[in-house]
Amino acid sequence: MDEAEVWAALERGGAVQWGHFAEAEGHADLRLGKYNGLRDPSGAERLAGALAERVADSGAGLVVVWEDVEDTVLGYVVGRRLEVPVLRTFNADGLVGQAGPLPRGAKAILVTDSLRDRLAPRAVRALLERAEGSLLGVAALVDAGLGDEPLLASLVSLRSHIVPPSECPSCRQGEPLAGGAQGLGTGG
Repeated sequence: MDEAEVWAALERGGAVQWGHFAEAEGHADLRLGKYNGLRDPSGAERLAGALAERVADSGAGLVVVWEDVEDTVLGYVVGRRLEVPVLRTFNADGLVGQAGPLPRGAKAILVTDSLRDRLAPRAVRALLERAEGSLLGVAALVDAGLGDEPLLASLVSLRSHIVPPSECPSCRQGEPLAGGAQGLGTGG
């Protein structure tokens, strides 16, 4: 998939709103929300398939998703393509919970549409380490520039969509801002 196809699929899944936005990082021509593969199953299949291709040589023996059902759809496709199990993890009143067994010594990747919660990879890493496993990194549809864990793969990046207000093409054309600051990659 090329970049335009990725953004179009993300838009069909409800994750992208185009316009002129003031964000904490600068001005942007899009706002990122939560991607919902249930709205666009064929798009989810293509996006997750492209992500799976990018992490195929990672050595992962487990795909992990954090909380969101929408990410579970992506994780399922990635896991199926890599021929590895998928584990759903979640916040259980401040502790890490899991739905299903955690294989001992698993080398895992965390699959998400865009990393929104900096604590999620840390929590997943801690869970894996308790079972003598490791988190190899994050595989995200969109690189939002968040997180301390290594980004193993992404299909597109928000970085080219954010500019300082003084360099904003939409401002130069007199286009008014839409909505207030939310912070790209943190909405949902």
